[in-house]
Amino acid sequence: MRIVRLLVGAAGLAGIGYGLFLALTTIRGWSDLIAVALWFGLPPVIFDLIMVPVLGGIGIAVGRWAPPRWRPPVITGLIISGAVLAVGSPFLAGFGRRPDNPSVLDRPYLLGTAVALAVVWAGIAVWGLLRQRTEKG
Repeated sequence: MRIVRLLVGAAGLAGIGYGLFLALTTIRGWSDLIAVALWFGLPPVIFDLIMVPVLGGIGIAVGRWAPPRWRPPVITGLIISGAVLAVGSPFLAGFGRRPDNPSVLDRPYLLGTAVALAVVWAGIAVWGLLRQRTEKG
C-alpha cells in the first residue's frame, strides 16, 4: 500500500511539474496571465463568495419549510447545482472567446448547463419520491 501511495504521489508531482513547465513556457504576457487567473480563479471565488451564502440561505429555508423526507434530496441538489454553475461560469461568461478563432468556446454552453441541471434535479425528484414511497410503505 505504501508503494502505491508513493507511485501516485510521484505521478501527481510529475503532473504538477509538467503543468508548471507548460504554464511558464506558454504564458507570454499580462493578458495571458490575467486570462489564466480568471479561468482558474473565478469559479472558486464565485462559489465561495456568492454561491455558498445563497445556497446556505436557501438551505435554511428548505430546512424550515420542506417536509423532512425532502430535505436531504433538495439540499443535495442545491449543492450540486452550485458546483455545476461555479465550474461552468467561465464557459457561460465566455472568458477566452476570441473573434479571430471561432473554434474556441464553440459549444452551446448555456444549453449544456441547463441540461446538466435538469438531469440533476430529475435525479433529485426521483430520490425524493423514492424516499417518500419507502417511508409510507
